[in-house]
Amino acid sequence: MALTGFFLVSFLIFHLTVNLFLFEGTGGDFSKFGAFLGSFPAIRPIEWILFGGFILHFCLGAYVWLKNRRARPHGYGVKGTSKTIKLSSRLSIYTGLAILAFLAWHLLQFFVASRFSGSTVNMYELVAREFSLLYVVALYELFFVILGFHLKHGFQALFQSLGLRTARYRGFIDAVGVVIWLLIPAGFASIPLVMYFGGAR
Repeated sequence: MALTGFFLVSFLIFHLTVNLFLFEGTGGDFSKFGAFLGSFPAIRPIEWILFGGFILHFCLGAYVWLKNRRARPHGYGVKGTSKTIKLSSRLSIYTGLAILAFLAWHLLQFFVASRFSGSTVNMYELVAREFSLLYVVALYELFFVILGFHLKHGFQALFQSLGLRTARYRGFIDAVGVVIWLLIPAGFASIPLVMYFGGAR
């Protein structure tokens, strides 16, 4: 879980870096990069590795959740989890399922639409068209809040699982965690808002 999670966070950083080129206004570099990713042969195995990373992370998460449920099939008589377990941790299985559902929709919107349309697609125009719809923007903003919750739990759990979140490094890890679970979703969330309200329609 920790290693696949770290791999997926690395992808999120890369994905956000590419998406920030949308702020150019015309999407020139963004569209060129999208065309490159769609035509460069070496990208295909990387896509399969990335897809496998998502599936493995989800399967491992479901396995851990089921294992914990079987270890204690009946709940505690007194609920004290709000004091001992953070909200992001208790919601991790549900935020994970929400992210999985969103990814399926996101891939249909952009990956399938650009890769299997049978014609050359201008990625900037495709993104601008989708983000001209208020309900799409609203759903994306909701998703990025959910992603932030999932990353908050996952980033801390990553170092906890690897035995690195000791008292000596906890402060530093938590500070870096803010960048991961707050700034990355905020960076993604800014794109639909700017494109919708900034006239990219």
